[in-house]
Amino acid sequence: MDNFRFLVKDSKPNIVSDNVFHIQWSLISFEHKSFNVSEKDGTVAVTVKRTGNLNQYAIVLCRTEQGTATSTSSMGSRAGQQDYVEYAGQ
Repeated sequence: MDNFRFLVKDSKPNIVSDNVFHIQWSLISFEHKSFNVSEKDGTVAVTVKRTGNLNQYAIVLCRTEQGTATSTSSMGSRAGQQDYVEYAGQ
């Protein structure tokens, strides 16, 4: 949570001072800093934690990226020859 004070002034000059703008933060983080996953594991669950102001709507976008593994798009559509399935979504 945070806030700042400001004033509003027009050309007359009318001044409205000591206005307070309140900010309520939320923090999005992963439950763990890193994940070690073997091809034998099949799937991995990644938990995303949100703390702070939970009264507002939030979206987390996730996607996989190719490193040393190969995906269906890099191998074409040959089933069984990819190391992971590409994913992108909310």
